[in-house]
Amino acid sequence: RNCLKMRFVKVLGIGFVVLSCTFAGFLKSRAVIRRKDNLADFCSGLEMLYEYISQGLSGLETALEKAFFKCDFLSFDGNAPIFNDCCLTPDEKTDITNFFKETGHSAKKFDLDRINAFKTVMTQHYNEALAETKQKCKLWQTGGICIGLIVGILLI
Repeated sequence: RNCLKMRFVKVLGIGFVVLSCTFAGFLKSRAVIRRKDNLADFCSGLEMLYEYISQGLSGLETALEKAFFKCDFLSFDGNAPIFNDCCLTPDEKTDITNFFKETGHSAKKFDLDRINAFKTVMTQHYNEALAETKQKCKLWQTGGICIGLIVGILLI
């Protein structure tokens, strides 16, 4: 009877390890998808910011809030960005921070040109993330499952 309880605890532990590793793989896969979605929302926000500035309908802070309302990973303190639970790379965060530091401090035409140039750069990042998403998602999901199974087998 005691031996049966020990086997049950061992099977339960192995199951927990396998499920934990699998879950970790799927979480990492979701982070890859979230990065792609964040970049898509940000590119859309840049298009809207261009329109708000070109039409001159509102101040810079209002334009930033309206243009990037879909970007739940981004908030503003003045015109300095604050990243909340974001899956962007450190280089992308630095580029975005530098872009917003310089926005609104020069002539309207120069700002519009900078927005267009930065949109091109961020669209390239988005296209790279889009291309990588399918491969990396499968890799993380399969890797999580396989590592969980290998660790489970080693524990037997």
